[in-house]
Amino acid sequence: MRNTDRIAVAFCLAATLYVLIGFVSRASPKGIAPILVEQIDRGEPALSGAVQKTATPIVSLMAPIQDQAFAPDAFSNLSRPSYLKGPLPIYGSFLDRGDSTGSVRTAAYKAVPDFYLFVSGFPNRPGNRLLIEVETEHGGVVKLQVSPFEDTGSKWLLKRISLRPIKGAKSFRIFATDANKGPEGWLGFSAPFEDREQYGRHGLLLVKQLGLCVLAVAAAFVALLAPGLILRRKLLDRTGKLFSLIWVTGPGLIGLALVAVAAWTGPPHFKAASMCRYALGIFFIFATWRFLKTHLSDAVTPVELRVLLVVLLLVSVCVAKFFYSLGPVGELFHDEVSRTLEVGGRSDSRLPYHVAQLAGFRQKTNSPFANELYGTWTFSDRGQLVALAATPLVLAGPVYMPDHKPGDVWTVFDPQGFAAYRCAMIVFAASCLLAVFGVSRLFLREEWSLFAVLVTATAPFFVHETYFTWPKMEAAAFVLLAGYLVLGARFLLGGLALGLGYMCHPSALLSTPAILGLIVLLPKFKRSGRVFSWREVGRWIWGSLLVLLGLGVWILFWRVVNGPNYTQGKFLSFALASGPGSHTLGHWLQYRWTSLLNTFVPLNQFLFHGNDENVNAIEGPSPGIVRFFVQPWSTVPAAVGFLYFFCLLRWIYLGFARAAGWLILTLLIPVIFFTAYMGIDSSGMLKEGLHAWFLILMIFSVVIWKKYGTDSQAFWRVCNWALLTRALDVSLMMLLPVIWTQRAIVRPPFTLTDVVALCMMIGGTIWLCGWTFELGERLRFEWQRKSQ
Repeated sequence: MRNTDRIAVAFCLAATLYVLIGFVSRASPKGIAPILVEQIDRGEPALSGAVQKTATPIVSLMAPIQDQAFAPDAFSNLSRPSYLKGPLPIYGSFLDRGDSTGSVRTAAYKAVPDFYLFVSGFPNRPGNRLLIEVETEHGGVVKLQVSPFEDTGSKWLLKRISLRPIKGAKSFRIFATDANKGPEGWLGFSAPFEDREQYGRHGLLLVKQLGLCVLAVAAAFVALLAPGLILRRKLLDRTGKLFSLIWVTGPGLIGLALVAVAAWTGPPHFKAASMCRYALGIFFIFATWRFLKTHLSDAVTPVELRVLLVVLLLVSVCVAKFFYSLGPVGELFHDEVSRTLEVGGRSDSRLPYHVAQLAGFRQKTNSPFANELYGTWTFSDRGQLVALAATPLVLAGPVYMPDHKPGDVWTVFDPQGFAAYRCAMIVFAASCLLAVFGVSRLFLREEWSLFAVLVTATAPFFVHETYFTWPKMEAAAFVLLAGYLVLGARFLLGGLALGLGYMCHPSALLSTPAILGLIVLLPKFKRSGRVFSWREVGRWIWGSLLVLLGLGVWILFWRVVNGPNYTQGKFLSFALASGPGSHTLGHWLQYRWTSLLNTFVPLNQFLFHGNDENVNAIEGPSPGIVRFFVQPWSTVPAAVGFLYFFCLLRWIYLGFARAAGWLILTLLIPVIFFTAYMGIDSSGMLKEGLHAWFLILMIFSVVIWKKYGTDSQAFWRVCNWALLTRALDVSLMMLLPVIWTQRAIVRPPFTLTDVVALCMMIGGTIWLCGWTFELGERLRFEWQRKSQ
């Protein structure tokens, strides 16, 4: 057995072990044994301000007394957190039917590195406030906003508060203000406490959690890739040919989605999680047997094996980023399992996880539970193919589904299954590189196609979108598949592939102009040799109709599945929106112009639009270092690497000179169309839906490089060095805003896993970028040798 086959079998065995652990381990909410943070002056009252001593007036018939605002155990849910072991003072403002208003503050507590609070109610309502006021040794005061991104209502949210970034922290108090009347205007909080029993442990616990991350990644790899590879090997035996690598992820993704649907709608006496475990367990055992019987190395070429290695290395880097415990100051959902790793109000990275919750509880997509999870969005707003595919991998592991939004305290591998969800989504996104390789093979030989994969994989934007875990990159992969099929004159199939992209995320629809533009570029549409002919127009119309028909099948399917609950009006409104302020034509044009400059002009966003809410924390302005490294998420110069961007300008120039039709139809017109459409964010359009456009740009640059840019050895060498500097771009993007703002490299009790994460992030990034440089130089030497 070859080494490749041994690795494949090891992955299958690890995936099987992941499911077995899910069978034997019954995850449940961990009990919390609180240890109160020490008061500095024990004689000081626990609360001062407008305080009611008891909570008995909850159903009082008397008029509300305005100076009585908070009381022990005064909350509308009338229950304490169910997993709380031991006494803990909890205060609320739900007095007199919630009509009481006022403020309260706690005693001064001794500053500790990390402590916990329970939060409930509606702290985000206008006038309500919950914050920590920290006194430092130098007499200064630092205020930390505690309010979560969304109101928790009657649920109790456990928040971890870290004082580590505050230099010289000496003591702290909790301040709470209730300025709203009514049953949805109150708020509640607990006394600060430490939980050394659960979260203070490390060592063996962290090793176990890290091992579960590895097993979850292995399960995602096998579930996604093994069906396609097994099918590829079988067809090789029958036909003697290997079908393109671009198809390999399709069977696994669709198969996982079907398992999720079956588990969601299965019989009541058979739990959804059990169905997922049985289905995946049986397949993993089958895959192990198949890889033992038929060698994987026979189903892929040596270069394709290296493409799979690139995917594995990228997954390692991005998984390490998510289990690195530190995030930038102002990170959305910081210290919660659904932390986004970025500032700003984009909570999209957790939306696909709600599908696993709905499936786990077998709730309808329009149920009150679903409405509570999605908030202002709905299940039908986005296609859910990727979310469904991730669901079996989440439910099959040692997890339990929470009956609320995933706001529990973060740990390396949480029992709520959010870490398992992240592992699956990261593997799905990184596997989009197979689509890059498949499309590149239409224009390049294998070695150059591998080079295109590496150029894409080391781009800061692609790395960021892989660990951000939303389904836009998977939608982009199906757009590439649609282009691949259209270039083969399979228009109906191309439309169906584009529709599958729509089923991942509606942003795939915005690539329709580029797909239709490819039809014009086909050789069979240029037979007449004339600039224009009605026959060519007719052929283009016929091909376009077939593409739109295939796309329409999936749009109609999604409309029928959701029935009267189908709503995607928010996405349609983006075309008319132009940010806050007036909505005149002049303002609309100015907004698009600003968006265009921020997207394509180096540093324009950072220098002139640093106050945009989309590049700052929701609590307020972010430090400059954080805003600078938001650019790879939004702007093209930072997304491709600052130095490589200037090399890219030469490839675009050569594209206009030598392949203007391709560049205009696949890159220029789509970006103009997208600029006109996108009116909700002017800080940079890349993250809003230009994912397929970005992949096409990376492929286009390498194709132009190979066909028209190999004559200058000096510039080729400059480009290779520019690609090598991406190691610095990517490493700084992932780490510098965190280390700079948190003033720490690791954080107890996660020191062990943080060190592992740092080694994986830095080592994996250097490996990928060094590999890109080495291959670029080897291709240069080969060309030089042939030209002599």
